[in-house]
Amino acid sequence: LLAEPAASAIMETVALHRNRATIVLDPNVRPALIKDRDDYLKRLDAWLTLSHLVKISSQDIRWLYPERSFADIAQEYLAKGVKALIITQGEKGASLYRIGHEVLFVPSVRVEVVDTVGAGDTFTGTLMRKLLDFGPIESLAEDDWREVIREASLAAAFNCARAGANPPTTQELSHFKTLNSQ
Repeated sequence: LLAEPAASAIMETVALHRNRATIVLDPNVRPALIKDRDDYLKRLDAWLTLSHLVKISSQDIRWLYPERSFADIAQEYLAKGVKALIITQGEKGASLYRIGHEVLFVPSVRVEVVDTVGAGDTFTGTLMRKLLDFGPIESLAEDDWREVIREASLAAAFNCARAGANPPTTQELSHFKTLNSQ
């Protein structure tokens, strides 16, 4: 989404399918690749208007909006049409923001961190896979969201417990989930 012509082609494809699929956005901000911060923020605004669910890290938020609170950013994102915003905060956990609902906080699992590379992508990938079990995000109950976010957090924690971007297999995640439910 940072370079043309891919950025425009992706936006057109997403816009074409927005009413037929849940659009998940993880901006995955990489400051070293962003040549113009103001231009990036304008592009992000356009991406948000097409997104149903946004997952963003607290680290990305601090770079994008250094003086703003999570609640303020959540209000802005939700006003743009985002149905659910998840802000991940590493070892602290993740917060879910939705219109008309209290903030739902899900704590993370403590692990001996070996490497954080791939943790955000593991979270987002697991989040999307787990959402397939529940149906439209607008109809998820609080306990469903808690389960979805907890599993995504578990997968990200597992990834951090070993070197590289190395997400768990379904079997590894199931075993890790059992160990951490006691």
